[in-house]
Amino acid sequence: MRSDASKSLLEIFVDAKANRWCIRIPCTTCGCRELRSALELLKTDDILKSLGDLSAEEVGSNSDTIRAVLTWLRYARWVATPFDFDVIKGSEVWKIIVSDYKEHQLRSASDSL
Repeated sequence: MRSDASKSLLEIFVDAKANRWCIRIPCTTCGCRELRSALELLKTDDILKSLGDLSAEEVGSNSDTIRAVLTWLRYARWVATPFDFDVIKGSEVWKIIVSDYKEHQLRSASDSL
């Protein structure tokens, strides 16, 4: 059973896609204002729980926005109040984190050659 926060996060994904929100967290033009404002209304624990609850289909159709949410969590919330991503380990979103980390390691290794 899905939590209410999960529905809210999914609604944010729908709004972001439907309204063509910028999802580049470090955007120097708009500051990713709409997405950031929507995420600010949710508690960190609720966002993490919602991310962990997403199905493979939901992750597949929202992967870019999910990456933006993960970036925002790291820079907007984790810096001020560190938290643990353990709640989403093993989830579909966790697969994105692992994949992105491996890609980063490969890029870093090839840059150092």
